[in-house]
Amino acid sequence: MKKTRISKLCVAVLVFSVLCGCSNLGKNNQIQNAYSDKEIVDIYANAVKNSKNRTDFNLEITTSLKLESISSSANLLKDMLESVMGYKVGDIKESESSCRFSNGADSADASKTPLNVIQPAGAYIDNFNVSAVTVNYAETDGETMLSLKIAKESENLDTVMNAVRPVLNGQDNYDKTAVNNLAPNHSDFIDVGDILSTSVDILGIGALMGSGSGETFGKPSANRPIKIMNGVCSVDDTEIQAMINENGLLESVSVTAPVELNANIEFMGNLVNTTIRVIVFQNYAFSDYKQ
Repeated sequence: MKKTRISKLCVAVLVFSVLCGCSNLGKNNQIQNAYSDKEIVDIYANAVKNSKNRTDFNLEITTSLKLESISSSANLLKDMLESVMGYKVGDIKESESSCRFSNGADSADASKTPLNVIQPAGAYIDNFNVSAVTVNYAETDGETMLSLKIAKESENLDTVMNAVRPVLNGQDNYDKTAVNNLAPNHSDFIDVGDILSTSVDILGIGALMGSGSGETFGKPSANRPIKIMNGVCSVDDTEIQAMINENGLLESVSVTAPVELNANIEFMGNLVNTTIRVIVFQNYAFSDYKQ
């Protein structure tokens, strides 16, 4: 279901972003002045680990997907792509979920644990490529606020589809290494399989690709088929914003991951270069940590 409402959590994240930008003009910027980028990322990594290791707390998760743009020289192709996707440019899809962790498991679904729900799913941030991460902002005044950027990574569309197709099919056992290798620097911090499979789903690429043999078509309209000849899928510069409390535990995390498909599409006998951009927002709000 398409939704355009903005959740309270999204508003809080927006306010946090504005405050960070304003505070950056002030005096209280101790972390960024005193520590290297790696040391600041380590602060975030330690907070992630600390929260993953807690057994009793509440977590609210909001995921929003926005079809941000379709850039194509053929307006009719743009209209057909919107029809295939079931979304128009500007549309937002939002979902919400919650976890009530007790003794290390969600009270409603014991398969959900802090380790596999908090990103990166099923792992800690033990290693990361320092050169791929930039600290946008870091400040502390009891609580710590920080913002990190992970540099853009790209992969051939066929490779992406082969890796994420089992995820789309709901298979529990799939090659996680192949998925993580689609964007290895991002995989140190976020669930790339979830981000890409969710994006592929909203883009309707399954309807345009199929076996990947180059012989599958999208939904025909007035006998005008669409066929993706080749393409590149990118996880663009991803931003992670976090608030960490005085005990080194996460209070909130916001992930903004732009996913972009640049493809040559055969349409009405012509090759049309088209770029489709989706923004995935994931917001996590932590509360009621118990000792």
